[in-house]
Amino acid sequence: MEPTTGDVVKSSAKLRTAMLRQEFVDELVKERTLMEEFMSVFEEENQILRDLKAAESELESMGEGDQDKMQDILDRMTELQRKAEDKDVYLLESKAKKTMDLMGFQEDETDDLVASFSGGWKMRIGLGKVLLRDPNVLLLDEPTNHLDLDSVEWLEAFLREQNIPMIIVSHDREFLDQVCTKIVDAEGGICTEYDGNYSRFLELKKARMDAWNAAYNAQEKKIKAERQWINKFKAKQPDAVKQRQAKLDKFLQSDEYVQKPPFTGKPFRFRFPDAPRLSPEVAEISQLSHSYKNELSNNRLFEYTDLFIEKGDRIAVVGPNGSGEFLASSV
Repeated sequence: MEPTTGDVVKSSAKLRTAMLRQEFVDELVKERTLMEEFMSVFEEENQILRDLKAAESELESMGEGDQDKMQDILDRMTELQRKAEDKDVYLLESKAKKTMDLMGFQEDETDDLVASFSGGWKMRIGLGKVLLRDPNVLLLDEPTNHLDLDSVEWLEAFLREQNIPMIIVSHDREFLDQVCTKIVDAEGGICTEYDGNYSRFLELKKARMDAWNAAYNAQEKKIKAERQWINKFKAKQPDAVKQRQAKLDKFLQSDEYVQKPPFTGKPFRFRFPDAPRLSPEVAEISQLSHSYKNELSNNRLFEYTDLFIEKGDRIAVVGPNGSGEFLASSV
């Protein structure tokens, strides 16, 4: 996207950015194998290999009569071979396997279809593809969306071990606490940096805003007193009043003048009405079984289950990503 105003300045001509998008699953092709999906990152390199294969086929189908055309194909193949060597295209599969191993995939899963993996493992596929682009700045847009707890914890541990600078946009405060080392707060058109994680940012921002408000209020109190003096002695001491008015005007235009802190508004407050009165017995389940089908299998979640729910009980449906979210969505 082009900025509406301002400039985008790269810190280096060799800056390479890669982004794990919020809806990374939409970018995966479910019909591909795991290896095919990882190898799809190398678009230019794959095109070189396709061109080489096409040139070889063309050469094999030619007769011996057209020497000039044959030489053209050979010259093209030589150039393509040079590009292939420059791009290390014959090492790409090995590079993809190393990244799959880094993401936690087993060697015998390379031929499994992308569709067979759960949401958490699909996230690993998306992240692995991003890392295969060899970025020196990594952009993560809501990376914990649609992930179960185990996947989030894996992602946190993985990112903490990386040396690559990364920019993360997330509403997950716990995730930001576990991963981030600097917070950029954008407010009123001004960006302010805070070292530390999200919780540390909240502490530092509150201290900064408290100090800012205190300095502004003390300043305004002095300015008010000065203006009262000027109004009181305007007729009696015009020369002194003129000097103090000029001094005040100069201060108001100087860098020493403390600007008014931004007004963040009142915090949201929610009030929930009391729930209707219930009998102590809310629900009783007897001999209940449930299963669901997906594209690859029929999964039985539980069978012949008894459950009695009373007023005041708290119920959570938990489990690894892919194990039963169909149940959770149907309850």
